[in-house]
Amino acid sequence: MPQKHLRAHFFTLSAFGGDGNVSEVDYLWGLFTNPDLYVNRVSKVQATSNHTNRSCELREVQQVGNVVRGCLALLRDDRPSVRRVDGTEIPLPLDADDALLEKNYFLYYRDAKLLVWQFNLAANHVASMGLMLSTLGGMNRVVSYTHCIKDAFALDPNLTIEYVDVKIAAPKTKAERDEVAQLDPTDWGLNPFKTMTDTGSSSLEIVMRNGSLVGLVPAVRRFATDLTGVSLTRKLKVKVDGAAEPVDMLAQRFTYRVSMQCADNTPSADELLQALQQAKDLYDDEQA
Repeated sequence: MPQKHLRAHFFTLSAFGGDGNVSEVDYLWGLFTNPDLYVNRVSKVQATSNHTNRSCELREVQQVGNVVRGCLALLRDDRPSVRRVDGTEIPLPLDADDALLEKNYFLYYRDAKLLVWQFNLAANHVASMGLMLSTLGGMNRVVSYTHCIKDAFALDPNLTIEYVDVKIAAPKTKAERDEVAQLDPTDWGLNPFKTMTDTGSSSLEIVMRNGSLVGLVPAVRRFATDLTGVSLTRKLKVKVDGAAEPVDMLAQRFTYRVSMQCADNTPSADELLQALQQAKDLYDDEQA
């Protein structure tokens, strides 16, 4: 049986704004489980990125107790060909309105607001999940994500960020460029990827230090959060008020690589979800 590998990242979801009479836990859970939002386990609406104009939708959504399993599917607008074993090329038999799907499978745990996410560069960055859930809720609340860090002290929203030390590589492959395109650097106050493009640099290293008692501007927190989950980030250290040492955000991520024995060359949905559950078990063991 072929052996495949899955990389799982862990995020906490949050919902800001809107009706305070509905708790954050219940609101987020309702986005996944409200039957009025789905037809045949597919979301009735799609979310479209303002930056890439690419769309995504939730699919295969299923509730099992206090866990939701499913995938976020990117709708591809290109028309790739099939390569036969002998090297010949044939077009895919697609109708004019058909779209190809690239998927990130996930598990969502209700009470912890925990998202166990299949890292797949060919599909969506986790930012697309926040956009999808915000759109699904009619933009009544903005859904955001935070990478689960072993030292949660590092991104405590009540603490002042004193400095950030980051190194980022320039995207080279199409998958890397697509990943970067799904971020929104206009929220950061600095676009490191544009800076690298404008200067012809292959990497960029920045140290940002606070110049006052109030610390760095809020955009830096979003900057650090987003870059924690980007494959092109080579170094990311954050120092907060009250911490003796800066926290290495990359070393402190909850990230697991799981091996799967697959019945076919392409893992099935059940095999991918089982692998995500294995990663969740490792996550639980590490916190015990």
